[in-house]
Amino acid sequence: MDSDSETELLIEMESSDEDFSSSESESDDDSLDRKGTNFHDDYNDYGLSTKSVMTLLHELKGKGYCLSTDNYYTSPELAELLIQSKTDICGTLRSNRKGLPASLKSLSVKKGEIVGFQKGKMCVMKWKDKKTFLMLSTFHNTEMLEVQSKKKSDVKIKPKVVVFYNSSMGGVDRSDQCLSY
Repeated sequence: MDSDSETELLIEMESSDEDFSSSESESDDDSLDRKGTNFHDDYNDYGLSTKSVMTLLHELKGKGYCLSTDNYYTSPELAELLIQSKTDICGTLRSNRKGLPASLKSLSVKKGEIVGFQKGKMCVMKWKDKKTFLMLSTFHNTEMLEVQSKKKSDVKIKPKVVVFYNSSMGGVDRSDQCLSY
């Protein structure tokens, strides 16, 4: 699959070799349906990306993990479910997601400016640098940080949420991660 079309999901957690089981399959294994997908029954009423994430995280709910997602997975719907599950999320966001403030899409921001909308624990932010970015986080606000630029001689001001996202996503799907330049 072409890396531009791939989306990645990153869960930050520690694991060891004993956490992994054999990849051998048994012929009478009914854990997957005929299509190769099996979503947890609790999430059947949700969209595909929300259903996928919540099924993967089902056993990790309530343990205080923080999930970093790209814009394919990030949505207010997912954030609400994760908040209820005592799990945080931080990720890039598509402007056409359901549940976003109506004014967010039409609101224009100037270079270096950030605007945020808060709903409970969830904060949706619009920030412009070379291009405009939308972010959603359940543990950040619109706080800005000074960071060294790649040129090392310059200091840039970036939202704390962007700095965190770039560090947590690391090399995961760099083609999708436009925030570090």
